[in-house]
Amino acid sequence: MNAASDVPSTSNPRGFKILSGTANRPLAEEVARALGAELCKVTCTRFADGEVFVRIDENIRGADVFVV
Repeated sequence: MNAASDVPSTSNPRGFKILSGTANRPLAEEVARALGAELCKVTCTRFADGEVFVRIDENIRGADVFVV
């Protein structure tokens, strides 16, 4: 059993969002589900030298955003 299943799902009255990179998308999805939050829509591009470019594909102005 994982910890997120022990947390009751709630609505997200404050409008915060969860931003996930490429490291652990399943964890971010689980956190978002448990908190009743949305995952931000992002585009991740990895360059040949290993650098990662992340573009946030939605308006997050005024929202509290947490990076997982």
